[in-house]
Amino acid sequence: MKRLIRIVLFVFCVIVISSCKANTNFYSGITYEDIAGPSAPDNAEFVREFKGHGDSWAAVNIVYKKKNDNEFIGKWYVKYIGKEASPTGEISYNYSAGDDKGSGAMTFIQPPDAGIYYMGQLPSRISLPNDDSVIDLQLVWDNAKKSELLKLM
Repeated sequence: MKRLIRIVLFVFCVIVISSCKANTNFYSGITYEDIAGPSAPDNAEFVREFKGHGDSWAAVNIVYKKKNDNEFIGKWYVKYIGKEASPTGEISYNYSAGDDKGSGAMTFIQPPDAGIYYMGQLPSRISLPNDDSVIDLQLVWDNAKKSELLKLM
């Protein structure tokens, strides 16, 4: 009887633990490894990426350095991870990384494949944020009815 109880408890624990690991790779499809190559800017080399996620969105800012130059380029990718259908229409963003601030918007007639949205390229930077820098990114969608603030590190 004790053996049967142990087996049942073991199976229960395995089920609970495996269900906790579901959907933990929020960044699948939007990391540098996923999109390197054709999306890399000409004359640029990879430096680092900043990642963050909330309830509805995961975001990655991939930073490149222009070769033979001290300027940096940041490309924004966001992935819809919410429970509703992937949004269409205008998706806008505001970001802040220390003194560097900006905003932008893209309009999507239909949801992109796998819910991955390319939000554009940031202007060149004079200096690279430190490894411990935090980028605050606010996404706004659904005719400005919904928004979410993400911290990318």
